[in-house]
Amino acid sequence: MIQLPRVLLRVVCAMVALTFTACAGSGASGPAPGHVCPAIVGLRSATLVQPANGAAGVSIAIGSVVATSDTGLAGAQVVLAPASGVAFDGGIFTVASTTTVSAAVPALAAHTTYTVTGSSIGECPGTTEWTIGSFTTQ
Repeated sequence: MIQLPRVLLRVVCAMVALTFTACAGSGASGPAPGHVCPAIVGLRSATLVQPANGAAGVSIAIGSVVATSDTGLAGAQVVLAPASGVAFDGGIFTVASTTTVSAAVPALAAHTTYTVTGSSIGECPGTTEWTIGSFTTQ
């Protein structure tokens, strides 16, 4: 049997203990039960349809946005980014039909162009964001 000096043995034991502690305390927990992380494929193919992508004169009280998706966007958060200003979150995209998803949006500012993005930031592993269109309010 090989005998290691006590100092070396203690260093090895400490390194092993730190490794297990670091892994156990990483805090990564994954999505909450029932939360569905959006699929990258669905996000890449999503297109804003209501209001139409590039539309002008959209009501500031539209209430929701609708996008095409193979349900891959379901579970993603809608993010609206005004041309000048700070982006803000809307609702979570949910399946509206076999080919569309919808998400609630708050009242918007007048005469503002918004870029609409689907984002899986948060509980889902990694960060996936895809721009699905833009529109301008009246």
